[in-house]
Amino acid sequence: MGRSRTNLTTKQVYLAPRAEAAAAAAAAAAAAASTTVSTDSTSATASALQQLQLQEQQQQPPLTSASDRQHLEACYELQDAAPSSSNSQQLSASSSTTTQRYLVYFLHRLLDFRVPELEALADMYGVPNVRCEAPPGEHGSLGPFWYVHLPNEQVAAAIVARAVLIRGIFELWGEGSSFEEMGAAVAALPAAAKAPYCGPDTSFKIVLDAWGHSWSEEQQQQMIDRCPEFLPSQGRVELRAPQQTFWLACARLGGANGLPASEPRWYFGRQVALADRSWVKGYALPRRAYIGPTSMDPEVAFLMTNLAQVRRSSLVLDPYVGTGSILIAAAARNAHTMGCDIDVRVLKHGRKCPKSGRQVDIYSNYEQYGLQYPVGLLRMDVHTHPFREGMGEVFSAILGDPPYGVRAGGRKLVAKSHAIRHRSSHIPSTEPYSLTECLADLLELAAVTLVTGGRLVFFMPASPETYKEDQLPCHPMLATVSNVEQPLQSRYSRRLVTMVKVKPYDPVVAAQFKESRKDFVMDIDRLHDIVYATEQQQQQQGDGGGSVDGSSEGSSVVKVKAKYRSKMC
Repeated sequence: MGRSRTNLTTKQVYLAPRAEAAAAAAAAAAAAASTTVSTDSTSATASALQQLQLQEQQQQPPLTSASDRQHLEACYELQDAAPSSSNSQQLSASSSTTTQRYLVYFLHRLLDFRVPELEALADMYGVPNVRCEAPPGEHGSLGPFWYVHLPNEQVAAAIVARAVLIRGIFELWGEGSSFEEMGAAVAALPAAAKAPYCGPDTSFKIVLDAWGHSWSEEQQQQMIDRCPEFLPSQGRVELRAPQQTFWLACARLGGANGLPASEPRWYFGRQVALADRSWVKGYALPRRAYIGPTSMDPEVAFLMTNLAQVRRSSLVLDPYVGTGSILIAAAARNAHTMGCDIDVRVLKHGRKCPKSGRQVDIYSNYEQYGLQYPVGLLRMDVHTHPFREGMGEVFSAILGDPPYGVRAGGRKLVAKSHAIRHRSSHIPSTEPYSLTECLADLLELAAVTLVTGGRLVFFMPASPETYKEDQLPCHPMLATVSNVEQPLQSRYSRRLVTMVKVKPYDPVVAAQFKESRKDFVMDIDRLHDIVYATEQQQQQQGDGGGSVDGSSEGSSVVKVKAKYRSKMC
């Protein structure tokens, strides 16, 4: 879009993967545990890590101020835990066929998204079809603690380093419905399993975590005093930098959140990996230079990159780029990014920042976080995209948030029969774009341009009145991996759909499939009328007086057409 990728400001930082070095070291350690590693290979690994750190120091220019450094450091730490496919292969190569059950501690948000993210990351690190289990109890699946079966601690640490909705993973030593039952389970654990972490030369600390309730200081002290009954640790207590950290947690669901109260569940385990969430504030939308009304929440955007398994050097496309919030998350994973949008204003002109008065655009966000500029930003309509037929499979992942017709209406280009005389100043005409047609075009684009095994992750709206499993978008070259809901309000929600390309594109099969669904219309195309229906219209619908759009005979309700609003409005 007329701006050089090398024209970076003084805020540009070289995002050499610190976490990549850690992941490489973890992979080397895992490989050493399963096979005999020669001295030459060990020294080569250490030399490579030293060279990586030296390269990082040489290519990171000074920042303009201390506040810039503090702000970017939080973003810097987010780099991919294992961004290259070679590191993933090393982790999986060191994984044996046997697995161990770990305790995973989820954040209590986006509940339906938690397990799909864990499954996607496990598959990315060489553990397909990972086994996840909800704890016992009436509300076990809604709680923060789950069980996951993983081959080793290196894979667990890699997952935690990258996950958005995981707080930590622990080696479970004991659990129970009471403190006494949990302590008895820990005491019954073989001494050989606890000895490596409870020696006299090993410092430790115990973290108490009460989920869904609280403990008084007196209760906490009592529990700490009782820990020696089942924890044979002989080392010294070190609160700041212990060699081993043990967690004593109790989850109690219900009671205060509308659910019936359930029995508490107690857990005790050794910390394997704990997430660092300092990056969240750095990527927060209020701190971002260029945003709009439909900018994606940073945590959700990073979650989409995990579901799509975006890694270092992946080529990622956002067909509805808007202000680039999803591409920022992909670029932070060290991926190459490309964005498209039908609205040229959001791509080329941006807007004036109310605070600084300077003109900001998508490139301003890349400069703010010190990320590599996108490969390209195209003024493009997915309905009539300009990609050549012979371009083939080029994108590793496609991430998008299509317009729902509620906050931003969908538009598509209208073909003209007459010749265009002045192409440089020509503004193509557009017309309304139904959600059914929009999603069909998106899936067709993914089937053509995704590499086999590549993933398509996109949002689509849903409502209780219209959602049906058989109306979900589909394509013969794509298979659905997950379909989870994010409630927005009582009238509608949105669903995050993850699909994977399972076979190369076949134009004959695709044409036959398109012809078979030429008359198909999703009920969710009425979403605008459902969202903006008045109480009187809802009452008439409930009394059988016609649908919200007034299509039923005898209804006096006038259908309200959706107005087009760009992502700049």
